[in-house]
Amino acid sequence: MRRRRAVLLMTVVVTLAFAGAMVAVLASYSARSYWLLLEDRAAVAARAIADSCVAYVDHHRESWSVERPAGPIEVDIEALLPPGFSGSARLSFDRAAGRDVCRVSISIRRREASATDQFEVDLG
Repeated sequence: MRRRRAVLLMTVVVTLAFAGAMVAVLASYSARSYWLLLEDRAAVAARAIADSCVAYVDHHRESWSVERPAGPIEVDIEALLPPGFSGSARLSFDRAAGRDVCRVSISIRRREASATDQFEVDLG
């Protein structure tokens, strides 16, 4: 009888240890999946904001080709960000290789997840 209880106790302990290990593995996988989801959402938002900045530059291209703004422009992107994210978009103007360009810098973040993008739009 004592031997039977010992075998039953060992079976329960091993089963609980196995279940605990499975819960730990699933929790780790879930946390990693959530991290990747945040990274993807930040990248998609950065691409959407980049497209919006290009449309903003296209809308003002004619006036900016005549007279560039005096300094950088901070674009309000709060309405374009997913909930919980923060970010900024900045337009700066320069003359590179004999042509006027607008440099667009975008930064989006939520906790450790972030996305950045930087590119030039020709004003000529």
